[in-house]
Amino acid sequence: SVGGALNMGLFGLSSIAQKAIGVIPVAFSSVIYPRMTIMLAEGKSIKAIIKSNVRPLFFQFCVVLFVSILGAILLSPSVDYLLPNYAGGVKAAQWMLFIPVAQSFGALNNIYNVVKKQFLFFISLITGVIVGSIFIFCQVYQYGFYLEFFTQGMLLGNVIQQLLSLVFIGVLIRNEQ
Repeated sequence: SVGGALNMGLFGLSSIAQKAIGVIPVAFSSVIYPRMTIMLAEGKSIKAIIKSNVRPLFFQFCVVLFVSILGAILLSPSVDYLLPNYAGGVKAAQWMLFIPVAQSFGALNNIYNVVKKQFLFFISLITGVIVGSIFIFCQVYQYGFYLEFFTQGMLLGNVIQQLLSLVFIGVLIRNEQ
């Protein structure tokens, strides 16, 4: 199997690190989604709905970026002290800490459900998965197996997906006018 059981166990550290910070964008999204639905029901435009949510998401982005940088700095000494058997997974986990940063504006993607245009979101998801997978495949093919290639590919895929989602939101806004 790719990476083997050891790397699968080390990947657990990455998963835990991402979930610790990833709870922040999930919490923001759970507040923003019903708000978007209410605003649409009140007759607000997509542009107004998106615009009203950008400021709190920018604040969230700053907080998550700060926490991710701090986490990346503190992760290695913390793991060395508390979980020395997982030291081999630190580099991968450090990359994984930045996935919530890439997802900071992901709550805007709720607009796809609100206006029933999920296909656009699906296209952005598939594109991110494909780009991230190609990155991982190329890295492993060229350099051999390193766990951090997987988390780098996941991060790249998330960034591509989020950027494409924002482009599609721009298209929704333009088509509305």
